[in-house]
Amino acid sequence: MKKTKESTIYQDIVLASSSSTRQKYIKKFIPNCEICHHKVKEQEIKRKQLSPRICASLLAKEKALSIKNLFPKHKIIGSDQILVCRDKIFSKPRNEEQAIRNLMLLQNNVHVLVSAVSVICGDKIFYETVKKAKLFFRSTTESEIKKYIQENKTAVFSSVGSYRIEDNKKYNLVEILSGDNETIIGFPIKNLLEKFKNE
Repeated sequence: MKKTKESTIYQDIVLASSSSTRQKYIKKFIPNCEICHHKVKEQEIKRKQLSPRICASLLAKEKALSIKNLFPKHKIIGSDQILVCRDKIFSKPRNEEQAIRNLMLLQNNVHVLVSAVSVICGDKIFYETVKKAKLFFRSTTESEIKKYIQENKTAVFSSVGSYRIEDNKKYNLVEILSGDNETIIGFPIKNLLEKFKNE
């Protein structure tokens, strides 16, 4: 059967990510997208003390480049998110104590999420974007924070802020001050999907 344009626009696309959130999100739009874990040591790049925007952009690009040898002719999507609060860049917690500390530092403060997407194809940059969102984490108690962590360990340990926006309706953790949902979840791809369609 002859392939239509609609059936071929999303061919040869790979997501370089170990994030289950990004994997599930991309599959909504590109069901046949290949998934491959990136090979980047994120903390090494974060220790370079770059600006949040440059750091997120560099991490996204390096994630895509890290699997280029496996997919030399594919469009490879890399993505990253940086959370900044009180001029401090947060990282995914390694244990419950770090998660508690992260969430206690966020409470009653505004924080910024910087989300980047970089797509490479061979030796060329096919697409790049960096977007920001601003949120306010409400004042809460340590006991409430511990309860949230106990009930959402998978989400907590896979999120830079130690919380997931998808849980907000239930727990009312944050108020969104600016930014769209794709930026907040760390994967702004709306414009990228349009670029794929318009190639």
